Formats: sequence, C-alpha cells, structure tokens
Amino acid sequence: MGSVRVILEVVASDDCAPKVPVRRIRVKQGGSAVFTVEANPTAGYTGNMDLTASGVPTGASGAFADATIAYNESTTYTVSAGTAAVGSHEITITGEGPA
Repeated sequence: MGSVRVILEVVASDDCAPKVPVRRIRVKQGGSAVFTVEANPTAGYTGNMDLTASGVPTGASGAFADATIAYNESTTYTVSAGTAAVGSHEITITGEGPA
C-alpha cells in the first residue's frame, strides 16, 4: 500500500503560511485523494497567498481548486496517484504573499 506525505514549509515571509490539517494521506495506485489547505495568517496579515506544490512523484499529478486564497479562506488540493511508484512520497505545499 502506498501513501503520500504532506509537508508544510514556512517561507521567508512571516506574514502568512499554508496550514494543512492532515499530515498523511493514503491513496491506491490509480486513485486520488483530496485534502484541504488553509491560509494561516499572522501579525494581522490580510492579503492573498499564492500556493504551489512540489515533490509530486513521477506518474502522479496534483492540482489546487484555487491556487490563490485570501487570508481567511481555504482551498482543496487533489492528488491523483496515477502510476506513481508504491511507497512514501513527500509533497511540499508552499504559500507566499506579495513580495
């Protein structure tokens, strides 16, 4: 059985970061899974956050329902395992506010 790990990365800016309520997602080869990504603003931040994902394994794909969210919103990320190799893979979700 395979699984997909979700790792949160805090970027240089201390005004916003993504928050994912789950840390481990299991999905069958060829199947898909959906998880929520929330904005996690600090210090009174009220801007938008642009989301990116890296580390999606070869043979799999992933997509945000909305890759830009406001400081008080959330979105979903769908991972389709496709033909990705069985085993653990780390996907890093990164959120950045305006420069």
